[in-house]
This record gives sequence, C-alpha cells and structure tokens, in this order.
Amino acid sequence: MKHIYIDENPYYKGTYLLFFKTNEFGWGQIPGRPNILGARLLQISYPDYLRYCRDYYGAKIMGKKDKIPYLVFTDKKLLEKLAKELDSRLEIILNQNIVPAD
Repeated sequence: MKHIYIDENPYYKGTYLLFFKTNEFGWGQIPGRPNILGARLLQISYPDYLRYCRDYYGAKIMGKKDKIPYLVFTDKKLLEKLAKELDSRLEIILNQNIVPAD
C-alpha cells in the first residue's frame, strides 16, 4: 500500500488504526480530518463509511459522543483488505492529478 499505513493503536491494545499519508499527495494541507478521506474515496457519507467498515471489516466505532467518531480495527487482515481497496481508489485519483476542491 503506497498511500496508507496501518499502525497499532497506542490507547487500546490489540486494535489497529488506518492512516493516510496525506503529506505525500502533493495537495498541501487537507482541510478537515483526514479520517473522512476514506468515505470520500468510496463516495459515501462519513456515517455510512463508519457503518460500512463496521459491517464488512469488523471495525468498532469509537468516540460516539465526540464531535467526529473514528474507527478502530481488531482484525488486522480485514483492515489490510480495506486499506488495499482505499489505496487502489486513491491511486486512480492521484494518477489523474485531481486536486480536491477548497
């Protein structure tokens, strides 16, 4: 995976987080939170993305009482599968030199 990496969650042992290498995209600072990028790559809303990851990749939705909830994954193999899907979509966009709107 060229544009995504997986790291162990330092706060919840046995769980993993998905990160985008946004500094390598050549877009400058991405407004908002980078974790919303996964939803945009799948062309769905962020709440639908959270449910999609929960239902198909075993993610747990954390921070439900916070402003923006986030995902943690317990199955690294399923997370790698999701990362490959998102990475392939991101690769298409980056190869077309599409720059996100401000």
